[in-house]
Amino acid sequence: MASPSKDFDTIERTADSLIENASGIDRQLLSKSLQETLIHCSGFAADLTPEELRKRVRQYLRREGSRLVIQRFLSSYFFNFIWFQTSESFRTQASTTAEFENDMESVQAHCEKIVAETWKSFERTKRALDLPGARQLVRTLEERLRGKT
Repeated sequence: MASPSKDFDTIERTADSLIENASGIDRQLLSKSLQETLIHCSGFAADLTPEELRKRVRQYLRREGSRLVIQRFLSSYFFNFIWFQTSESFRTQASTTAEFENDMESVQAHCEKIVAETWKSFERTKRALDLPGARQLVRTLEERLRGKT
């Protein structure tokens, strides 16, 4: 049986190729979030060739649309960012592993909800998701996560 790190080699390399200009913790968070998104889009398949991954992602995009891929990535990224900053605090406050896992799932659910609500607001503006639009979407997400809106 192959090791988990070897199983998802193609996904890891693909994610890393998409963020070649990022560095440090930003690179790690982006890579993890992209890998999670690609794993979901690929149907949680391991040991894919680059061609098989491309095919599965294209099928997912045709079936579900780019909106869901972007939302999944944003939810994953914001969760990973927040969890990186706060997990140790949650760990020290949790009295059991189950409580810690519940806290993690709760944070993840909040991130998904905030991303979905922010996305709906963004769609109502009829603005294209070009680079300035994406920056505005991310700023709005950050504000909502901080409780400013």
